[in-house]
Amino acid sequence: MEYFKKSLLVAFVLSGLIFMGCEQNNPAEPEDTEQTELESLDKVDGGYTTDDELPGFGETTMVVEYEETAMTVSDDYSAAVDSGLTESAIPAYFLRLTWGQLLGDSTASTTVDWSGSIEINKGVLAIQKAVRFEQGDYIHLPRESRQALEFTSLTNVHFDGISLIIVDNDTTDSDGLLTVNAGPYSRTFSFAELDGIELIDSVDDLGNEFSIVGHAKEVHPFAGGFFAGKWLRRAGVGGTFEGRWINSLGTSIGYMKGIWGQNLRGMNVMFGKYIHRDGTFGGLLAGEWGSDDMTGESGWMKGRWINRSRTTIGQFKGVWRSSLEVEGKGFFHGRWNRNDGAPEGEEATN
Repeated sequence: MEYFKKSLLVAFVLSGLIFMGCEQNNPAEPEDTEQTELESLDKVDGGYTTDDELPGFGETTMVVEYEETAMTVSDDYSAAVDSGLTESAIPAYFLRLTWGQLLGDSTASTTVDWSGSIEINKGVLAIQKAVRFEQGDYIHLPRESRQALEFTSLTNVHFDGISLIIVDNDTTDSDGLLTVNAGPYSRTFSFAELDGIELIDSVDDLGNEFSIVGHAKEVHPFAGGFFAGKWLRRAGVGGTFEGRWINSLGTSIGYMKGIWGQNLRGMNVMFGKYIHRDGTFGGLLAGEWGSDDMTGESGWMKGRWINRSRTTIGQFKGVWRSSLEVEGKGFFHGRWNRNDGAPEGEEATN
């Protein structure tokens, strides 16, 4: 076993992954921000502009909060995947697994041991990043099998996670299976289920949850990634969101923020903006959201990603959870892709 200190050698990437204040006459919009006169669910693009911004939209707390600790892993099996790639397309599944207090709970006093294993029955399981792992959390290296990994993970007020790639280079007709054993949580997924999966499972009465998002695509130069952050309720059916924009290797490359709620026509809409880490413009986000059940505490979102010319260059899609009782407690994550097949880097390319 060893702690994460080395750079990940997996350089291959996958293609086609997958994803505001307000006007006073709309009670569904946030009321407690300084930007209420500039941003609105009834304005074009939510009132957001294509201008460059300061890093973290000029908010120090955002820079600190969303410089996610995502440690790279030096793993021989993962590196072998890269060196073994050919020009032929290979089916692959790009996954982000998280567990713990996904909503964040500063009052949590119980430490949960999620230590366990992740295993597949065919193909190669490649590790990308360890998400929010702290001292005492680690993946057991070297691994004994290219199809399994073991990890030690303890959570309290926040969550841990791992970004993975399953490369299905097994040409047999057998059904692929992914089995997760993480402390109190255990479940087996078929590879078919992983194509477009957006799952949040409740684990206990303390608010701990397990989530997995991902998509199936063939191995090619990658043009997508993930996003994650806080989905905050500021009014009865509306609020704000903020978080990090993550590339195909699991590294945070920018910031995102926006608003969600119902506009004057009663439509569930969301608007936002993505910037690179240096503040340069990345894209405008426009879409819709919905609830999974009558409680309104969990749901989905999807939409499009727009460049400076107001041309759609990609899509985003994800899931969210928020608290009806505690304002400022919520979580969301999902995936995004570029239509042109170009990887999204640190610099603005739009």
